[in-house]
Amino acid sequence: MKITLYGKLGEALGREVTITETDVRSISQIRRVLADRHPDLASDFLSVRVRACVNDAIVGDDHAIEAGDTVALLPPVSGG
Repeated sequence: MKITLYGKLGEALGREVTITETDVRSISQIRRVLADRHPDLASDFLSVRVRACVNDAIVGDDHAIEAGDTVALLPPVSGG
């Protein structure tokens, strides 16, 4: 499954990361896998301020992931 990353996460890891674990079925599991894989960014991946988007809709951490879903993680945006 490919996860698109934006903001600070995308700058640190690149625009897209791949999760190959087959037992990942929810946004919270995606967050945990990425936090474990990248401990320096764990607080960002696990933050409620980083929103998850599935198929262009913002969803909660309990949202179930289906085959073919488009998943993105969106950190808060700042600027003026």
